[in-house]
Amino acid sequence: VEPAPYLMSRSYRPPEVIIGCSPATSADMFAMGCTVYELFTGKVLAAGKSSHDQLRKIMDVMGSMAGIVIRKGSLWQKHFG
Repeated sequence: VEPAPYLMSRSYRPPEVIIGCSPATSADMFAMGCTVYELFTGKVLAAGKSSHDQLRKIMDVMGSMAGIVIRKGSLWQKHFG
């Protein structure tokens, strides 16, 4: 299964989906965390203008992704190449 670029709204899209990994339970947990943050603060956790900008904003908050996770994605070179 190829991950579609519009699988979920960008604001709730986890970094592994942005780099092209197949979605898993962690994607749902990330989206839930973003939703809870938004409910409590009234702000979107990371509101990127593009997938690349979204990934940068997520990494600003959460830190860098592990290299092994990055290389699993089909789009990793677009963001890290």
